[in-house]
Amino acid sequence: MKNYSKNSLRGKILVFSSGPQGSNLCQTIDALMIQIPLDLTTHCIQTETRRVHERLVRACFTFHDINKSIEAKLELLKQALETFDFQKLRAEYPELAGGSENAVSLAIDGSGQIVIMIDKRIIYP
Repeated sequence: MKNYSKNSLRGKILVFSSGPQGSNLCQTIDALMIQIPLDLTTHCIQTETRRVHERLVRACFTFHDINKSIEAKLELLKQALETFDFQKLRAEYPELAGGSENAVSLAIDGSGQIVIMIDKRIIYP
């Protein structure tokens, strides 16, 4: 098992999961440059993703200001809306169907891939 120094783990998220034959796997993800929290207490992931996207677009027009952070979030949301199989995600992960108190967010992992985080689990849609 690899030992990590405190400094080498700074800015990383550690995800622990149980692997084959009970072995523990540890996955590190570089600091998430973009992370967008989603409130799924009253909406499913598709509706909430669309609502957050629309809210950011309105803010850009209202304040006439698009900084790099907002631009990156808009692109992440747009890609999610265009590429995710939301029906499959809702079926496989009931937390994404709405009515959930779980902490859910969209993010980009260290390799640039869009991920869904449910509590501290990482899902590659």
